[in-house]
Amino acid sequence: MAASLAVFIFLTLSLVAPRSFPSAKEIKAASTLGSAQKFCDDQRAQLGNLPPLPAEEALRRIKAGSKQSATQVLDLRFARLEKQDLTKMVLENADLRFARLNGTTLEATNLAGADLTCADLTFARGKASFRGANVKGAILVEADLQSSSFADTDLTLADLTRALLKEANFTSATLTGTLLVGTDFDKANMTKTDFKFADYRAAGAPRLIGARNLAWLQPGEKDFAGLSALRKSLLESGDDTQARTVTYVIETWRDAFDAQSAWHPMVWLRGFAFDHTVAYGRKPARAGILLLWLWLAFALGYFFLLCTSANQGAQGLFEVIPKGSVVNAAAGLTEASETQIARVQGTPSTKWLIALWFSALSATRFGYGSFTLSSWLAGMQPGQKEYRAVGPVRTLSGIHALASLFLLVLFAITLFGDPFSLWP
Repeated sequence: MAASLAVFIFLTLSLVAPRSFPSAKEIKAASTLGSAQKFCDDQRAQLGNLPPLPAEEALRRIKAGSKQSATQVLDLRFARLEKQDLTKMVLENADLRFARLNGTTLEATNLAGADLTCADLTFARGKASFRGANVKGAILVEADLQSSSFADTDLTLADLTRALLKEANFTSATLTGTLLVGTDFDKANMTKTDFKFADYRAAGAPRLIGARNLAWLQPGEKDFAGLSALRKSLLESGDDTQARTVTYVIETWRDAFDAQSAWHPMVWLRGFAFDHTVAYGRKPARAGILLLWLWLAFALGYFFLLCTSANQGAQGLFEVIPKGSVVNAAAGLTEASETQIARVQGTPSTKWLIALWFSALSATRFGYGSFTLSSWLAGMQPGQKEYRAVGPVRTLSGIHALASLFLLVLFAITLFGDPFSLWP
C-alpha cells in the first residue's frame, strides 16, 4: 500500500506542477512589456531634447561615414530622411534612433547592426539588410520590405501593421510584443523566430521551423483569422506539433474572451474537460496520466468504503462465482452447482489489493456487446470469480467507468489526430 501511495503522490505532483505551456490568463499576468508608446517615451527621455537632424546634414554624414573607420558609429539620431533614396548605402551599425524614414527607398541598403529604436519606417520600401539590427519600438506600418533580411534582428514592440514582408528572412529574430496586424509573411523564413507576446493577426503562410514561444501568441480584439490561417499552413506543411500549439492558443484565448463577456457553465466545462486534460490536444499524455491517477484515487475510495458500513448488510462489494464455474473443492476440481456469493472481507492489505483490482476493472468496464476490456482483465484472474458491487460502491464504480471512458477516448483521438483543429 505504501508503494501505491507513493505512485499516487508522484502522479498528483505531475498533474499540479506548473505547466510548460501558458494559459491565456497566465500570458496576461506575465506580460509586463507595456506599450510601444511608453517604451519610446522612456527612450526619448534618456536621449534628452536632441533637435531633428535635417536631411541634408544626414546625407552628408552618410557620405562622410563611408570614409570613417569601422569602429566609428554614424550618428543619425532624429534624422529627417523621409522619402530619401538610400539605395545601396552602407549604414552598418549606424545610430538611427528616432530617425524618420517614412517612404524611404532602402533597396540593397545595408542596415546590419544598426540601432533603429523607435524609428519610423512607414511606407519604407526595398530589399534591405537589417541583420542583427535593433528595431525595438520601430514603426513599419505598410512598409514594403519583401525579401529583406531581419535575421537576428530585435523587433520587440515594433509595429508591423499591414507591412509586406513576403519571403523575408526572420531567422532567429525576436518579435516579442510585436504588433502583426494584416502583416503579409507569405513564404517568409521564420526559423527559430521568437513570438512571445506577439499580437498575431498576420496573413500569409510563413515557414516556422523551430519557431519559439508560439504558445505565448496573443490574438488581439478576438480576431482568430490570422491564427487559424497560421494553423492551416502548419498542418499543410506537416508540422503537427506547432499546429497543435496554435490550436491551444486559439481555444484558450476563446475561453478567456468568452469568460470576460459573460460567465457561462459551458465555458468552464469546456476548459475543465479539454484544457486541463489534454491542453486542447497539445498534451495527449496528460489524459494517460489522469487515467492512472483516477485508478489510484478511486482505489482509495473503494478501500474506504470496504472499511465502513458501506460494505455491510445488503450493500458492498461481493465475490461471485457463477454456477458451472470450475472450483477447487475438498474432493478436487469440480463445477459449482450453484452461484456462490461472498462479501469481500479480510485484512486492510487484502482489501487494498482488491480495491486496486476492482478499480482497474471499473476503469475498463466498457466495450461492445458482451466484449469489454474488463472481461480481458478478469480472464487473468487465477479463479473464475467476478466482483459485483451494490450501493455506494456501485455508484462510485459507475462514475469511475464514465470518467475513464472519456479520458481514454480523449487520449486516443488527440494522440493520433488533432480534433480541435476542426472546430470553427
